[in-house]
This record gives sequence, structure tokens and C-alpha cells, in this order.
Amino acid sequence: MGNYSKDQVNEYLKQLEQVDTPYRFQLLLDEFKEKALSNEIEMWFVFKNLINEAIANAKIWDEKPNLMVGIIYILIDIGNEKAYALLKWYVQNFTEETPNGVIELLASLIPTFKFVKFNEYHTYASSEKKALSALGFLILFNLMLERRLSSEEETILYKLSKVFRNDRYYFGNVNEMIQSRFKSDELDENSERIDLNFAMSEL
Repeated sequence: MGNYSKDQVNEYLKQLEQVDTPYRFQLLLDEFKEKALSNEIEMWFVFKNLINEAIANAKIWDEKPNLMVGIIYILIDIGNEKAYALLKWYVQNFTEETPNGVIELLASLIPTFKFVKFNEYHTYASSEKKALSALGFLILFNLMLERRLSSEEETILYKLSKVFRNDRYYFGNVNEMIQSRFKSDELDENSERIDLNFAMSEL
């Protein structure tokens, strides 16, 4: 990220620690987001520092939930490649201590990035790391719900859903919804084809 002022980064982190009311906290987060949008390098190091802390200590979500959720939403709102890279860095370093609530939060928000690629999250879903696998599978599911998968990708997800298991996270309903959606799409396609043939025969 280039040269930056470590003292300024520490000052911003200190401000986060010292803020004393929810209103002032939100104002500070808004200010931080504007600084990041103007590409202030120190602010990006603040975000990197906090993500690194979450990687090192999953309990930060219990200790500083408002701060961590706030930072995640700032990155989502910014929506650029740097924000996406920070979130990917975090999820690639998930541990078994990563809370399920964090997995669900990120699985619902990460698909808002335009940079999301099916193959990448399919690889995550196949990971031996249970937390990363859960995130990857949920993101593929959410992409399917948003109709952002090609027919080939939906077929791959359908096949994965028939064998996917994750003993730290219950996916029964998700698997069923994927399979039901796939079969429903097949019926719709067949119905459309039959209707078209019928219409053509009347001409």
C-alpha cells in the first residue's frame, strides 16, 4: 500500500477506543469511510490492522462487535477492489473459532461485490477448513438466489449440494432449496419448450 504514517494510524485506532457514545461512534465511522473513499492510505491501514486482529483473535467479535460489524459495512459500502481484497484476506484465514454469525454476515454481504467469481467460492466450498467451506457454499447459494450463476454453474452447484456436508454448520435446508430450485428451473424450461412446440403446430 506504499508509505504511510504509523503515528496517524495509531491515532485513528486510539479514536476508536476512546469514542464514548453510539452517536459519536457512528460519526467517526462515517468520517473514516470518507477518508477511505478519498484514498487516505492511513485509513486503509486502520482497516488492515482491524482485520488482522480478527484473524488473530476470533473473540474480537464478542469483545468489539459494533466496531467489527461497522468496519465490515464500511468495506461493503466502499465496494472497491481494496475493500474486497481485505475481506478475502480475512475469509481465507478463517479458523474453527470464527463465529457462525460472522460466516452468515459475510456470506450475505460479499456477493454485493462485482468481483465475486464462481470458481473461487466453489474452491472455498470444497476446502477442508469447515468455516471457509461453509462460507463458500453459502455464497454460492446466495449467488444462485440472485440469478447470478450461469446454467453450467447452477448444474455444478446442484451436484455439489447432493454430496456437500459440513459438520460444524447445518446445511440441510440450503441443500434442499438448491435442489428444488434446480428441478424447478428444469420444469420451467421443459414447459416453455412444450408450449412453443404447441404454438408452432397451430400455425
